[in-house]
Amino acid sequence: EFGKICAKSPDKAQEVVTGSIPAVPTNGILVIESTAEGREGEFFKMVQIAEANHASRKKLTPRDYRMHFYAWWQEPKYRLDSRTIELTREEHEYFDLVEATVMRDMGERITIDPDQRAWYVATKRADFSGAEEKMWQEYPSFPAEAFQISTEGNWYAKDMATLRKRNGITKVLILDMPINTFWDIGRSDGCAIWFHQELHGEDRFIDYYEAHNEDLRHYVKEMRDRGYLFGTHFLPHDAEHKRLSDFNRSTLEMLQDLMPGEQFAIVPRITELVTGVQQTRKHMKTAYLDETRCAKGIQRLEGYRKKFNRAENRFTNEPDKSNGCSEGADAFRQWAQAKELGMLSSATMNYQYQEAEPTDWRL
Repeated sequence: EFGKICAKSPDKAQEVVTGSIPAVPTNGILVIESTAEGREGEFFKMVQIAEANHASRKKLTPRDYRMHFYAWWQEPKYRLDSRTIELTREEHEYFDLVEATVMRDMGERITIDPDQRAWYVATKRADFSGAEEKMWQEYPSFPAEAFQISTEGNWYAKDMATLRKRNGITKVLILDMPINTFWDIGRSDGCAIWFHQELHGEDRFIDYYEAHNEDLRHYVKEMRDRGYLFGTHFLPHDAEHKRLSDFNRSTLEMLQDLMPGEQFAIVPRITELVTGVQQTRKHMKTAYLDETRCAKGIQRLEGYRKKFNRAENRFTNEPDKSNGCSEGADAFRQWAQAKELGMLSSATMNYQYQEAEPTDWRL
């Protein structure tokens, strides 16, 4: 179960990659079998590479991994009498979507018959109390679905699953209106920025950017190169803090010098992280994220998890910052906190999108 090792003990996973795996000779056989545990870590990277090699029909060397995926619908024993299980319309729609996705991604035309559908739904209801994300993890229908959710301990596992189910991750058009940005400047010299537009109550995230070991000038240049018209830049509470340097200036003051004429706002600090997480879950219900430009940010939200206490064998309420997801998730949380306080509505008051009046056909 290499995926579980990568999720709970990244240091042990690194030892496996650098120590155990290279010890296998080229004439030996190395089998790595595991349940997926989110879209981060060495196991996820290995699967991605193997899947890409398979798709490109690359001729594999003795050091390459061959992709093997065994879906639940390939197991002949996974069947129940369909007359004993009543399925909802949404559950039938899910199976129809699986058939289309397998055809698109795997090039295989399949039909999930009523008895197979009955087994899947009965298993979901009996073993996992109806939790779809658990079925995706333990009984995936296609490779991408196995990594669609993260494990227990992920802050936004259910929320991201719901977001995907309602097609909240899709192609989001960039509207002809100002764009707000939401920042997090991490202590480990990382910075994440979400680019956002709001229209009629819909929160539309059109872009995402992050980098490490760069100064503020780098991020300002990156924003200008995108050519966006900006509305308000929302910064975390510590952006006002004076930094102990030769100039003793805050991040806010430095950004104001680098971006003269731009509008900035400071999101107040919350005393409990869980409060901000709950606010994010609440407002995520109206969010739409661009599947391409926000791909990295989506990975950060799905990979944002709690720290695991091995001594007590449980997850704590502290974020696990070892996988690099905290900056992206925290920047997204700034949006939810600002929205909860009404800061977003007041900041965009002067930038309301107005539809043009219909033309008169008689003119």
